[in-house]
Amino acid sequence: MKRPEDYRTGYLKMRSVLHDRATSLPAFPMVLDELRRMLDQRRFIGVLHFGIDGIEMVESLYGWQVLDQVLRRTAEVLRDQCASTLPEGSVLALDRVAGDEFLAFVPETFEQHEVDGGFLADLGDRILERLRSEVADSDFDDMAATLDFQRGYAVLSLSPYHRFERRVYTAVAESRSREQRVRERRERSNGEELRRIIDDSAVRMLFQPVVDLETEEIHGYEALARGPQDSMFEMPSTMFAWSGRVGVDAALDRLCREVALGEPAVASYDGKLFLNVLPESLDDPEWALDDGLISRNGIDRSRLVLEVSDRGTEDPARLVERMERLKELGFALALDDIGTGYAGLAAAEKVRPDYLKADASLVRGIESNAIKQEIFASLIQVAERLDAQVVAEGVESAAEADALRAMGAGLAQGYHFAGPGPMASFGGKKSRDH
Repeated sequence: MKRPEDYRTGYLKMRSVLHDRATSLPAFPMVLDELRRMLDQRRFIGVLHFGIDGIEMVESLYGWQVLDQVLRRTAEVLRDQCASTLPEGSVLALDRVAGDEFLAFVPETFEQHEVDGGFLADLGDRILERLRSEVADSDFDDMAATLDFQRGYAVLSLSPYHRFERRVYTAVAESRSREQRVRERRERSNGEELRRIIDDSAVRMLFQPVVDLETEEIHGYEALARGPQDSMFEMPSTMFAWSGRVGVDAALDRLCREVALGEPAVASYDGKLFLNVLPESLDDPEWALDDGLISRNGIDRSRLVLEVSDRGTEDPARLVERMERLKELGFALALDDIGTGYAGLAAAEKVRPDYLKADASLVRGIESNAIKQEIFASLIQVAERLDAQVVAEGVESAAEADALRAMGAGLAQGYHFAGPGPMASFGGKKSRDH
């Protein structure tokens, strides 16, 4: 005989299948009975579909927690609209559990007339403006992944020739296709803009010092690419997220290297230059040329630190092979994003890089986080075994710098020392109270 708590457990399991955890909205199949009751009293129901441009880049750039924040905030704004802007009786839902497309089923106009396409288009545009101003342009306007919303609509009606559930799915698909056409036009436009940036070499380079934590002398500089100022492609994370989608990864990566190595201040600087390189670009034959880009700019290979992340790499063994070959050619190597997983350390054991770059997520607040301190201490031990130096990225406070120094970190970079800027703007040493 089942106990009451068994029924509750079963109910909660069922609810988790039908309701999204982040937004608390049901998947739209959950509201089919409610939609059928709506259509028992009228001929048509409106379907509004809201999609988020750029949402697929949020998780890859910032992680699932930020993605959930975007979805949760979107649901909150839509609930407010359901109370204030949508006609009474409207129902909100998601395209699926853990989905990122929002649906509003609208029973009638404000005058209690039947809905039509014109009414739904106008209503959708009004809600669209609220979503853009209260989510995309307010809560998350500082993200590199540019967010925008698009809307689609369809009219749902009963048909004696089609099963009711199929009619609902068809109407949802039609509303999505209208929105998708707008999205595809936008993606084509963004892809064309990125290709123009590459063709016009419209990439500039800033440099951020890598500082010795003991002396605060500049050990080297990391080259940081920027797209056109005040454009959606200004930040490199957005440029490279889009370059993968439109198939110009290699061209963009090569352009960034060319711009960095072509900087006059780089040729006259005799310290280390950290260059971010996509794993696939390590196969570029340019690295091995004695008369190539590097030598033409008068730069010795030993000065260049090729900074590579294995995050998202499908073939870690292939990455190790590429890095070993470049190390034999005389380049220094740095493994980036250490602290975001275990794969980086596994690659480090095989490649034996010159630098291990601790991710900013590990450094942030490390002075008061015992778990981060333990992880960082382990990283220091690995570096000592490999005869590598640890670079702590994203240092933003004196407390973080002091904690890292006490734990034995040798190098660091971050706004506590200096933000990115032209290389000529930096002196050889930063004061400790900078």
